[in-house]
Formats: sequence, structure tokens, C-alpha cells
Amino acid sequence: MNKNEDIEIAMFPIPNVVTFPQAVVPLHVFEPRYRKLITDSLEQNRRIGVCHIVRLLHEAEKPSTLEEKLKSNQDTYEPQSIFSAGFCELKETTEDGRMMIEVKMDGRYELQERIQEVPYQIYRCREYTDDTSDESKAKEKREAIDRFLLKFADQKDSEKVQKMIEAPSWQGLSMQDYSFQLFNMLHFDAEISQTILEMKSSEERLDFACRVLNIPT
Repeated sequence: MNKNEDIEIAMFPIPNVVTFPQAVVPLHVFEPRYRKLITDSLEQNRRIGVCHIVRLLHEAEKPSTLEEKLKSNQDTYEPQSIFSAGFCELKETTEDGRMMIEVKMDGRYELQERIQEVPYQIYRCREYTDDTSDESKAKEKREAIDRFLLKFADQKDSEKVQKMIEAPSWQGLSMQDYSFQLFNMLHFDAEISQTILEMKSSEERLDFACRVLNIPT
């Protein structure tokens, strides 16, 4: 995919939810519009953007029962302009129509133009990529973070963390993939996570991790 190529993405904005590339995000979908979003996206092989919100656009009346939730759409939000997206897999559909899905985030994207508003939002988007830069400093920070993870892992988890860090799948991660996997493990509030998601280099993301974890580099 060319980074300047426009692609259509169906948006699923959720307050206080920031997703990073490589994350597998489970969702329990019950609103009629979002069940249609899932059905359409599966049929059309369209990516879904799961993201934090900018603001509330329309406040709906709160349903009091599951039956009402299945028949009515809830609050409508403006999505963040930078977000992660990917293709979904339908894991289960319940008898009453609820959907259990997983969305595997394959990258970051930036909103360009809204092309559909109802029943759910679709935007033309472009891939949001890192700036090219020297990653030698990022490599030093990566090594320091791995040492920190080993040193401060809970005793019951130390063997598990060691196996993870020593595994070829972890060692073989590119610097960019490593920085995103790290923040799939560490958890911050939505505003901080959104700031991290918008950072434009592996070094910037790893430098942030070192600062908040008080890791000397």
C-alpha cells in the first residue's frame, strides 16, 4: 500500500480507547449501526478504525435493557484524526444478534475526508508513517528497556518475561514494531496514549517510555 494512496475505513470511535499497530482488539458489538458496520466491512473487505474520540457529537437516550440496546444506537462521537485500523474477524454471533469480533491492527492511518455519516462513519484515509531517521539511539533505548523489563518483572512472571525477550519473535522485531508492541504491553490514560500513537519515530516513542519508567540510557 502506497502511503499516499487513499483507502476507505469504517470508523468505530470509543471513548478512552487508543489502539496501537499489531494489537488484536476484541469487541462486543450490539448497536444496530455497528453490527451493520461489521457485516459490511466483512463483505467488502474494509478496514475498521477503533479509536479514541475528540468530542461527543450527539447524546442519545440511554437504553435501560439489553433488548433496548440491541434496537437503538447510542452516543455519536467525532473520531480522532490519527488512529490504528485493521481487518476484523467475526468470532461469534449470539442468538439475539450481538457480535463478538477481533480487529487486528495493521497500521496507523489519518483521516482525510468523510464520505459517509450514517448509519456509521466512513472516511477516506491515508497511511500515517514514521519519519525516516537514524535508529542507533533507539537501539540503545530498546536494550535498556529490555533490561528493565527483566529486572522489574514480578517474580512469578520473570521466567515468562525472560522467555519473551529472548524469543526470536521478540528479538527479530523491527524498531518500529518493537516500539508499538511495547505500548501494547504498557498502559497509560487515553490522552497520553493518543500522544504516543501520533509520535513520528521509534526513538521518540522509546525515549518517552524510558522517561516515564525512569530508565537511564
